[in-house]
Parts: sequence; structure tokens; C-alpha cells
Amino acid sequence: MPYGTPNGPADPRYVLQFRSVALAGDYPVAFQVDVSTENMSDPAVADLVQEFVDVVHASPDFNLVFGSRSTLYTETLTAGA
Repeated sequence: MPYGTPNGPADPRYVLQFRSVALAGDYPVAFQVDVSTENMSDPAVADLVQEFVDVVHASPDFNLVFGSRSTLYTETLTAGA
């Protein structure tokens, strides 16, 4: 299958996962945050995400499990001849 011209990068996507130190029953409570706004490419978004991570990380009640920023490139697949 031939690939088309790459499109992208798409707007960045931020995903954050936190876990409570306190237990609910025998288990911590997991939180996943998907960051969104109308203009994800604005450099202020990265600053605000970092500020949020720092605030939660400073809390003795939650632990950062995972944080990522990803961008997506796409290529359209077409049928072979």
C-alpha cells in the first residue's frame, strides 16, 4: 500500500496521570487528565500544564505517575495498483 504525503504535526496532546496516596479500600484512586483548549499550539499551554503538574506534585496527597506531550503525523494509505 502506498503512503500519502505526511500531514502534521497535529496540535500537541498532553496526558497526565496521578494517584492518591490515600487508599479507597485497598487501592489508591487514579486520576487521568487530558488537557484541552481551543489553541493547543499556544506556548502558554505548555507553561500552564507544567504549573499544574508542579502544584499537584507539591501536594503530599498525590503522586505523578505519568505525564506526556505527544504530536501526531498522519499518512493516508491508498490501495495498490
